[in-house]
Amino acid sequence: MRLVTSLGNEATLLSVGDIRFDADEIAWSLAQLNPYGGHSLPYSVAQHCLAVSEVVHPGFAFAGLMHEAHVAYCGCLSDQQSLALDHATFGKWKEYVDNFAVSLRRHFSLPPALPKDVVDSNQLVVEYELGLLFDKHSQKKWGEIGFKTRRNQQHKRCYELVNKRMNAGEAYEAFMRRFGEVGNG
Repeated sequence: MRLVTSLGNEATLLSVGDIRFDADEIAWSLAQLNPYGGHSLPYSVAQHCLAVSEVVHPGFAFAGLMHEAHVAYCGCLSDQQSLALDHATFGKWKEYVDNFAVSLRRHFSLPPALPKDVVDSNQLVVEYELGLLFDKHSQKKWGEIGFKTRRNQQHKRCYELVNKRMNAGEAYEAFMRRFGEVGNG
C-alpha cells in the first residue's frame, strides 16, 4: 500500500526517502486527526502541536510545533493497528516510525532527537489533556491551581488552546500561521 498525501505525493512508510515533506500537507493531515480515539472532539493533533509550541521555551517553538509532524504520515494508530504493522514489518514498526520522525526533523533543519524542553512541554500538555478527559472538573482545577504555580502567558496560552474548539480548517490555518511565525524557512 502506498501513501498518497493531500498534495498527491506518493511513497510507502518503508521508503521514507521517497517522501517530499511539506508543511502544508503536514498541517492539513494533523488538523484532520483526533487524538485519544477521537473522543476529544473537537481537538486535533494540530492543536496539540500548537499548544506544545506555545508552552515550550520560545527558542524551541518550532521543534514544539513539529514534534508530532511524523503522525501526519504514520497516523494515530490503535493498539491493534500497531501490533499488525509490527508483525508485518517483522518487529520493526517502532524503528520505522522513529526513522521517519528523524528524517522529517532533518528535512526541517531540526535536531534528530527532540530537545528536553520539547519533551517536558509535551508532557505538560498531555497531562492537561488527559486531565480533561478523565476529570470533568480539571478545567476548574487548572484555572485555580495551575495558574497559581505556573503564572505566565505561555501556560495561559496552552490552557486556552487546549480548551479552544477549532474545526479542521481553523486548526490547519492556526498551524500554518504558527509555522510562518516560528519556522526555519
